Amino acid sequence: MVKAGINVTDEVMEEFVQFQQKGAYRFLTLKVNDDKTAIVIADKGEKEDTYEKFLEKLPEKEPRFAFYMYEFTVTEGDFERSTSKLVFIYWCPEKSSIKNRMVYSSSKKAVENKLQGLQIKLEASAMDEVVEEAVNKECLKRA
Repeated sequence: MVKAGINVTDEVMEEFVQFQQKGAYRFLTLKVNDDKTAIVIADKGEKEDTYEKFLEKLPEKEPRFAFYMYEFTVTEGDFERSTSKLVFIYWCPEKSSIKNRMVYSSSKKAVENKLQGLQIKLEASAMDEVVEEAVNKECLKRA
């Protein structure tokens, strides 16, 4: 039986603050631990890591809760400005097990509620849904 309501650990909360408020990382990925009792950190990206490096951290057969600080340029007439958005990607690949899909799906709301300030929320099951062009397009819509 799948346990709903898996908790976000204090470590995740602390690292998320470092990521969001202090810019300590380019990205964070979270996973459900092996005994399915908590959401823990899977990977942290260095500030200089690229979006491509971030995508490499999304497993082919396992879901993830992924956060990326996406920097982009907005053009308004002759003026350009740089900005960023905190992007949350619920990654649930088609090749993941049904049990994992259920566990992650039932835990998604807890992640969203605990980790505030998510400006862009995306759900993806295939890499073509999270290519940089797609994320950039979503960010520009809400710039």
